[in-house]
Amino acid sequence: MARKRASSTSVMPPSPRPEEPAETATVTTRTTTKRPAEKHAASSSKRKATTAGDESDSGPLRATKKAKSSETGETSANAQPTNKVLPVHIEFPPKASGSWRIATWNICGLAASSKKGFKFYVEAEDADILVLTETKVNNDPADPLLTQRYPHRYWSIAEKKSYSGTAILSKIKPLSVDYTLPGHPDPKSVKGRIVTLEFKSLYLVGTYVVNAGTGLKTLDAKKEWNVHFEKYIRDLDKKKPVIWTGDLNVAPTAIGRVKPPNDLTPCLIPYAHSHTPIRPYQSQTQLEQDPGVHRS
Repeated sequence: MARKRASSTSVMPPSPRPEEPAETATVTTRTTTKRPAEKHAASSSKRKATTAGDESDSGPLRATKKAKSSETGETSANAQPTNKVLPVHIEFPPKASGSWRIATWNICGLAASSKKGFKFYVEAEDADILVLTETKVNNDPADPLLTQRYPHRYWSIAEKKSYSGTAILSKIKPLSVDYTLPGHPDPKSVKGRIVTLEFKSLYLVGTYVVNAGTGLKTLDAKKEWNVHFEKYIRDLDKKKPVIWTGDLNVAPTAIGRVKPPNDLTPCLIPYAHSHTPIRPYQSQTQLEQDPGVHRS
C-alpha cells in the first residue's frame, strides 16, 4: 500500500478547523556533467587521469538518466517525488490560540516510518492529538519520542501479527476509551481498526477502515464494516458531536481512484452527512474552564 501523506487539523474544541500544513519537503536532484572524451588519448593512464580530473571538478560520473533529465532542477508534471526520507527541518503554521491541533497519518508501519523521518514530523507538527493508522505494531511501543510527548496513548493492535493497527496519542486526557465496533459479528476483525476517545464536548474516532481489496475481493467485508460503523457513528452523534479521522479508505469522487470502476460505488459511505456543527470556544480561558479538558 502506498504511503499516504499526513494531514492535520486545528480545532477550536470541540469544532474542527482545517489547517493545511506548509509544503516544505523539497526534491533536490543532483546533476553531473561528463566532459567529452579525449579524441586522442596517448595512454590508458592519461585517460584515467582525465577521468579522475572530471570527478573532482564535476562530481561522480555515475550520472543516471533521471539526473540528466532534471538538469534544470525541475520535474515533469507526472513525475513523483524521489526523496524517501522526510527532511530534518519541517515547518507548519503556528497553532491558533485556544485550539487543539489534531493530526492523522497512515504511516505504513511504525518501524519503517521511524527510519524515514517520522521523528522530524512528530516534533514539527507537535499535534495535541496524533492519530496513526496502519501502525503494524504487536505491542504498545515504548518509544520516548511518543511517551514523553503524549502521556495518554491508546493502541488498537490487530489479531494478525504486524498487520493494520490504529493508535491515538493525546496530550489531553479523555473521559473514556473504546476499541470496539458495536454490533459487528466478528470482533477479532475489528481489532487494530478503531479507537474512540470521549471528551467532555465531543467524540474523536480514529479508524483504519477496511478497503475493498484487489479486484474488490474484500468488498463484502467492507460493506459489513460500513453497516455497523454508520450506525455507530450516528448513535454517537446523537449524544455529542463527532470528529472522525484516520485512514477512511474511501474515494468520494472519481479523481481519487486509479482506475474508477463503476462497481466501486457501493464501497463508499456518506460519512460527511452525519457531522453536526459545534460551537467553538472563544478564548483560551474558556477552553481551560471546560471540565472535560484534562491536560497532563
